[in-house]
Amino acid sequence: TIRLWKRAAPEHAQELAGHSLTVSAIAFDGANTLFSGSRDSTVRLWDVSTGRCVSQRAVSRNVVTCAATVPHESLVWQGSEDLRLRLWDTRTLQPAATLQGYVYFPLSMAADGNFCLTGSNGFDSSGCELRIWDRRMHV
Repeated sequence: TIRLWKRAAPEHAQELAGHSLTVSAIAFDGANTLFSGSRDSTVRLWDVSTGRCVSQRAVSRNVVTCAATVPHESLVWQGSEDLRLRLWDTRTLQPAATLQGYVYFPLSMAADGNFCLTGSNGFDSSGCELRIWDRRMHV
């Protein structure tokens, strides 16, 4: 469940229910669309004005860990425990690209145009890294 609040309000203004497990990542486009990913291996698009889920996709083993919108485009980067980075087209909720190459799954990310910066925590001194991805090399 995702809860949306209005500033300085003690109660949440809206609740977006639909994921069956913990919501582990959200990305807001700044207008009206919220992208969410969950440990249930699904991603969803929400219309925040109505509170409705407008699209959803399930991808086997896609335990979502982080997400970030691409400014001024209908795209969202998403990382997961399956060691893949997906670039979702939010108009169709289909992957525009799927990138691989992780040692340990990403925990955070930031996107800007063609680039996505990901950070991985690693384990036992392996996979602790920051990585810059160029989507033009993978689409």
